[in-house]
Amino acid sequence: MPVFFAVGLAVTCAAQQQRGSVSGTVMSAAGEPLKNANVRLQAAAPRSIPSPATPPQVYGTTSDAQGNFRLDDLDRDRYRLTVQRTGYLMATYPDSPSASAIDLTSGTPVTGLTIKMTPQAVIAGTITDEDGDPIPNVLVTIARRVYQNGRKQLQNRGSVAANFEGAYSVGSLEAGSYVISVQPPPNQMGPATQQRGPVEAFGTTFYPGVTDASAAVAVQVAAGAVLRGADVRLRRQRAYRVRGKVTGDGTQDGVNVSLRSESGPDLPLLRLNRNALVRDGTFEIDGVLPGVYILEVLPTNIGDAAENFTVGNQMGRQTVTVGHQDVDGIVIALGPGAEVIGKITEEGTPTQPTNFLPFVRLTDPQSTRGLVPSGVPKPDGSFEIRHIMPGTYQVDVMTPPGLYVKSIRYGGQDLTKSLLDVTSGTGGSIDVVLSYSFADISGVVHGPDGQPLPGVTLTLWTPGPPSGDAVDFTRTTQSGSDGKFQFSDLPPGEYHVAAWEQIDPGLGTIPEFRSQFESTATAVKLNEGDHARIEPTQIPAADIEAAAAKMR
Repeated sequence: MPVFFAVGLAVTCAAQQQRGSVSGTVMSAAGEPLKNANVRLQAAAPRSIPSPATPPQVYGTTSDAQGNFRLDDLDRDRYRLTVQRTGYLMATYPDSPSASAIDLTSGTPVTGLTIKMTPQAVIAGTITDEDGDPIPNVLVTIARRVYQNGRKQLQNRGSVAANFEGAYSVGSLEAGSYVISVQPPPNQMGPATQQRGPVEAFGTTFYPGVTDASAAVAVQVAAGAVLRGADVRLRRQRAYRVRGKVTGDGTQDGVNVSLRSESGPDLPLLRLNRNALVRDGTFEIDGVLPGVYILEVLPTNIGDAAENFTVGNQMGRQTVTVGHQDVDGIVIALGPGAEVIGKITEEGTPTQPTNFLPFVRLTDPQSTRGLVPSGVPKPDGSFEIRHIMPGTYQVDVMTPPGLYVKSIRYGGQDLTKSLLDVTSGTGGSIDVVLSYSFADISGVVHGPDGQPLPGVTLTLWTPGPPSGDAVDFTRTTQSGSDGKFQFSDLPPGEYHVAAWEQIDPGLGTIPEFRSQFESTATAVKLNEGDHARIEPTQIPAADIEAAAAKMR
């Protein structure tokens, strides 16, 4: 009897200790095996604020001469896999946000994964002045036009400093069209030089040699191609100096004043702002070309013990117009900004456990700065967001899977449909209600031959154009390798869903564009808890291009 008990105990322990494994092959888009690819497997943690105390588990290996890889002795968990190799774009598995992660929770091995990698594209050229002489050390930025917050913007895809011959080369680019910009070089005479007479400076210049971002000519590059000869010629222009001071309680030297174009939201995205430090309460920015600018003292991130991520307590903003002379006497009044308090409550019963707390985040739709105030709730659901730059904000609630935002109330105002206005510098109270009775839409995208289509971009939106400062509700996802897609955690309402054959990033979120497809998109009406399934017809690339052309 003891012998049988010992054998049974050993079998039970072996089953409990069974570990997971993942294996597969890395291939090029043409189907050739790729060796020496770095394979990384990381636990698919829930959407949350990263915690240094509990970093996700990561495993790694390298593909062999046949492109094969294998990872053994893995913790039972759900994982996402990334693959990197010189000369190729990073590949991921699953390849869609809506696809399921690699599931090793049962300990059953996952085999036969195929990871296809796309070769990188490269753009190269030379930066010269009016005389054709090379300009070294200038910052060259390659950007793509994207659509974000209801407008077209430039998104940085890679930056590099030109070498001593003025040459540059930027790789790791996917196929598409790109805008090339060149940030003017620093004042070679030095900031302490007392210049006499007219001052000339290089302005931020876009390919092939224009200073207006809207006049930039995009270059087209194919997958795996090297585009050479993308040269940019800079020219000097009459430039001016902006001087001023900062005021306010607690004003300290060392505060950074940033100058950005009011009509050029592209420039902050490319990190081409001009900056100056405050010394003895004053600041000075030279080399400024004529135009309308915004001077800002931006807040800084602050995190407290309760993980409330707010911003610094000194901030200010001022508009300045630079004509054909220096500008003096600018005053930027600094202050603590606005403050809002609130509470998050939940309705219903969770369907799965999570350790992620929802939190509220404010987004300025008219600004491209990366600092975003947010507030994580306390155990009773209360939160506060301090030191908010005066302005208008979209209120976003970041939630774990299985919850949807039912309401956001600010007094008598519904912030799911309008913006939070704190331009006066004062705040108020926000009440957030979340519900577990979410709805979702799933389905498959098929091609004309009836086969599922992977990597198709889909957009979901509420029908009709938003009016005034109304918040535009849109979601974007991609179909997985099996053509499947899903829009989860939706509130009840009416929606349109469109599958695009080929579309620029974010274009489907522009009301003016997608209004042209109201009649061809798939219409869906959802009640609380509904789970709709659809098979949208893919909209041809020619129709997409024709609709986009009407916006230009």
